[in-house]
Amino acid sequence: MTDQGKGLLLTALGVLAIVPDSLLIRLIDAPPLTVAFWRAGFAALVLWIGLAAWYRGRLGAVLRGLGAKGALFALCQAVATLLFVLAVQLTTVANAVFLVSLTPVLAALVSRLALGERLSRRTTVTILMCLVGAGVIAS
Repeated sequence: MTDQGKGLLLTALGVLAIVPDSLLIRLIDAPPLTVAFWRAGFAALVLWIGLAAWYRGRLGAVLRGLGAKGALFALCQAVATLLFVLAVQLTTVANAVFLVSLTPVLAALVSRLALGERLSRRTTVTILMCLVGAGVIAS
């Protein structure tokens, strides 16, 4: 399988995971902080098990090697989890998931601004169309 095929497969699996997740978040009758805690805790447990299996006895050294950047990533992930739970509980699941799907658009814009990467015409048109869609949802 090509790298592009692998990327498409991972994207499809991610979409299949996030939609039921969003519906379950909406159905759970608990405060947002509680839902975010358990959602993040379960994700951390699965990640921890996967990393422990991958790195075996070196996991502690690998985690220490992440340093401040690793801690910043963990903080950003925690904030993102809380904000996603709040978004799903405060708007429709469809709107929240659509807005989350804008992540690649934001990544492209940040890569252009921060790294100087060029955007193709097709990518630029796609970004503009996505932003129009987000504007319609926001209005």
